[in-house]
Amino acid sequence: MAYIEFSASSGGPRPPQIKKAYYKKALKCHPDKFPGDETKTIEFQRLKEAYEVLSDEVKKEIYDVTGLTEEQTEKKPAAAAAARKAQEPIKRSVNTTREEYLNGVTKTISLRGSDVTFNIPPKHSGVLYISKSVLPEGLKDACSHLEIKVIPESDPPKAGDFVKVFVNKSMLNANVKQEEMGTNIQVKGFVVNVRNPIYYLLLDQNSIENIGKIKRKFIMPIRVRVENIVNLVKLEPEEITGFKDSLSGVTFNAYSEITNKKLHSATFNQTLVETFRGNEKNIKVTANRKGSDRYDTFDLTIDGRTFFNINDESLVVDFINAIELENGGAAEPEPEPEPEVAEEPARAAAETSEVEAAEVEAAEAEAAVAAEAARVAEEEAVRVAEEAARVAEEEEAVRVAEEEAARVAAEEEAARVAAQEDDTSAAVFGGGRKRRTNRKRKSSKRKSSKFNNRKRKSKKSRRTHRR
Repeated sequence: MAYIEFSASSGGPRPPQIKKAYYKKALKCHPDKFPGDETKTIEFQRLKEAYEVLSDEVKKEIYDVTGLTEEQTEKKPAAAAAARKAQEPIKRSVNTTREEYLNGVTKTISLRGSDVTFNIPPKHSGVLYISKSVLPEGLKDACSHLEIKVIPESDPPKAGDFVKVFVNKSMLNANVKQEEMGTNIQVKGFVVNVRNPIYYLLLDQNSIENIGKIKRKFIMPIRVRVENIVNLVKLEPEEITGFKDSLSGVTFNAYSEITNKKLHSATFNQTLVETFRGNEKNIKVTANRKGSDRYDTFDLTIDGRTFFNINDESLVVDFINAIELENGGAAEPEPEPEPEVAEEPARAAAETSEVEAAEVEAAEAEAAVAAEAARVAEEEAVRVAEEAARVAEEEEAVRVAEEEAARVAAEEEAARVAAQEDDTSAAVFGGGRKRRTNRKRKSSKRKSSKFNNRKRKSKKSRRTHRR
């Protein structure tokens, strides 16, 4: 009792207040102030013991958990263990059916000889906390509270299903608490593939507009933890019809405009490959190349069989129907069975015609596959031939350039050799030409001198004759 009064008078576990309360109470019972009073002495000893416990963090933690001091805990270990257990919750788990999960239910469980009744609200999963104040008397002192883990019966959606789920707008996951669902966004989508913990959903137009422009994608990956898969609720038939009607006549090109993003084929291919990675049906994505970084069409195949071909003008609803059918769904209502034919010959003839039609259809399918393979092979052969011709032209151009370079080099070499020979001849015969040239010049001078002398004599004789 002294511990409780002391703690209450101190106003809490803070050391300054505990110390202040201790000195205040010590003045009322200190032995020096009341000598010879045994009652005051005992009260002071209890007060001192309380102060020592509450002012020490370790001793105080033991007392808070067990209600005993450290010395009492050592003397009474069983009581200490029971006291510790009384500070812990009792944990149990219960299962609910799908109907109970959707509508809520009242459950009763037997717990340590007592019946405990509690209500589970609709669409609740996870832990349900029950205060010990509402527990039977035998359980109130045995635990701090009761924790009931509610495990709903789950039929998790698979590829080909239509679902609606509340998601966190910023992180795009469905791991939201029941009480937070009203503050998050509900989206509707077609499950293209499931790779735990990710559901790949093709959303309707309203959902795309609600999640914001930043997170918009053609196929949206939404993370869901196992315990939150129950948040994914399958659409009712009329909701599925409305979902498909909202996308009626919408092509992939138009669908991409809803997301405010251009339908770039390389990004589209990457999205498809990531979506169908690890799918149960072994669906493969094959992109038919149009250029270095662009693709013309995309083939979705299973074990080599193409079940859907996508291009810009393909309808989104056709894509949904193909995935739905391949995953065991029913994209179109099944036709009503025809009434049995009364006459056996007519039924036999009908069966025969059906078999023949199936054989014809199979033959046509094989022919189509063969024709497609031939077309692909022909295109590949043309491409290889064009590539070979281009390589040959490049090699011929290189050969002609090399020959021209060799011819020019030969001409330059011949000119260089001829120049060297001329220089050599000039060095050997240059002196003889010089002597001959000098003789010619002297001879010419002599002839010129004789002519001039004759000319002067002729002029002189003419002058003499005139006289």
